Amino acid sequence: MSKKVKIILSAVCLAVVAMVASFCFIFFGNTIIDDVPQLVSVQKIGEEYFLLTDYKPQYLYEYKLEQKLDGEYVLLKKINTDQNMVNLSEQELTWAPGVQYRFSVCFATENGAGNSDYSAPLEWAPTWKLDNVDYSKVQLDLTNLHLSWSEVEDADTYVLTIVDGAGKKQMEVVETNTFNMASYAAGRYRVFLSAYSTTGYFEISDAGTGKEIVLQRQNHIVSTDMKESGELEVVCSLEVSSFEIYEDGVLKMTVAAGSAVDRSGSKVYTITNAQIVFKTLDFENKTVTIKSLQNGYILASSPAEIEL
Repeated sequence: MSKKVKIILSAVCLAVVAMVASFCFIFFGNTIIDDVPQLVSVQKIGEEYFLLTDYKPQYLYEYKLEQKLDGEYVLLKKINTDQNMVNLSEQELTWAPGVQYRFSVCFATENGAGNSDYSAPLEWAPTWKLDNVDYSKVQLDLTNLHLSWSEVEDADTYVLTIVDGAGKKQMEVVETNTFNMASYAAGRYRVFLSAYSTTGYFEISDAGTGKEIVLQRQNHIVSTDMKESGELEVVCSLEVSSFEIYEDGVLKMTVAAGSAVDRSGSKVYTITNAQIVFKTLDFENKTVTIKSLQNGYILASSPAEIEL
């Protein structure tokens, strides 16, 4: 064998030895990690979002960040770190409603040769809390009983929690910034309002301390009729709880309304033994009037006169 051939063979052998050494370094010096991250989550801390995974101090971490564009996920970047969390707010992501991301992570070695498989991907979209309803702008129109407030940007729904004087709660959901309280009895209420978005990109706003409103319904006493039997019939435009009796504008007594009878859309109340109840009143020389109340709140805009 010539000297030249021997030199070539020696060079080839050295190359093979180098390749084998490199192979052994990669696959024996950096064993492939069998462990795969199980936890991948996004948590909001203060005003920033963090991507978190399992804490395994014996490994490094490689995070893969993808964004959905035209229906497909596209790789944005890979982040290599020794921390089990990444601050997403520092990654120059697009922070806008409707933007979709996919995150995954693997345990890593220094040169990446022994990296584990990636975790199951986490699909995620950033969300924001909607602004609170401005209670200074909440108003109740006593003419049409419409409760109104200023619109909240990006909200398409409002949740009302209406609490009466006894603490009973009633929840209402509306798609506009108004609510008709015509079905509620007269009284004092505290109204709590939360702004909501059905898009899923926003968190419901805080209801805060609410606002107290006084609902004063307007009732018309259509007529009064003192029967020969001694009963007083009072016809009202809506349901009431009691009546106040005045003599020349001075309150003399309060009488429970009792049950009503429906008559052509009106509520008819009968006060039994009215002549006995009202015997102290001077019908001949003074003007006797009646006002209707509902839960203690005066309903009639003006009193109606009782006629004997």
